[in-house]
Amino acid sequence: MENHAFSGERPIEVIQFLSAFKTTCDDNDMPESASVRPISKYLTGAAKRQFDSYNALGASRLRGFSSCPEAVQHLLKSFAIEEAIIDVVAEFDGLKQNAKEEEWAFRLRVRHTARLCGNLFSENQLITSFIFGTHEDIKPIIVSSKA
Repeated sequence: MENHAFSGERPIEVIQFLSAFKTTCDDNDMPESASVRPISKYLTGAAKRQFDSYNALGASRLRGFSSCPEAVQHLLKSFAIEEAIIDVVAEFDGLKQNAKEEEWAFRLRVRHTARLCGNLFSENQLITSFIFGTHEDIKPIIVSSKA
């Protein structure tokens, strides 16, 4: 889970962070009621300060988040904002293979960018983005092998 710490520097990455956190909790049979406390452990920087400050105050002016869904909703409302999602969609739509980038590395970059928005992009959209973003000289090869 340490590889999935979230700092808030790139707000949209909160979706990947929460997905990894949920997987870790499920893999360790951690009940939802016990999963609020460790969230802060995997936050860093501004995200940690904001989360801890809000958690200390509490949404209902009591102390702390009352449930894991409340904490998750707070993170999503704070970081997965519309502007962040629009930026990632624009980034995804404009993906192009770099001059010396191998096809496999470009494919991974397409998939990574798509994952930033959770399940927003279908597998067909990933394939289309990959095909249209590849170098012009290999595009016909990819298109003919897909047919």
